[in-house]
Amino acid sequence: MKILVLNQYGAEDAAPTARLAAELSAHLRELGHEVHFLAESQVYAKRLQGWRRWWHEMGVHGQLFFRGLSLGRLDWVISLTSPVCLGWTASILAKLRGARHAHWVMDVYPELAEKLGELKAGTSGRILRHLMSWAYQQTAAVGRFWMRI
Repeated sequence: MKILVLNQYGAEDAAPTARLAAELSAHLRELGHEVHFLAESQVYAKRLQGWRRWWHEMGVHGQLFFRGLSLGRLDWVISLTSPVCLGWTASILAKLRGARHAHWVMDVYPELAEKLGELKAGTSGRILRHLMSWAYQQTAAVGRFWMRI
């Protein structure tokens, strides 16, 4: 099987999602699958704040999306939860590549962002909630999906 794993932080980064994605990728390779782990190069410890963070994360979505498109046909797209709403981008990529999408939920957006004060309740929260609701409806699996691969 050809599997794409998407996360904001890469295998060498200290971010918890990076370590989990790297371990999952290695495990799937051991099972004989062709695995592509795509991440961007920013270091977790040097995260931006405020609008610069949101702007940067939108760019990460674009970068992961276009790099994923270049891989051709896929069987699975597995997304973690960084950057915010990565499940939405991964759902679109999976549809375009004829793949099933699995989303490993660690953070619930926009609900968590609103509770932490990163995002004010309002229009942007409603838009993000709508995007992620659609993404969840598109997934073939949420959570501990790797047991089925």
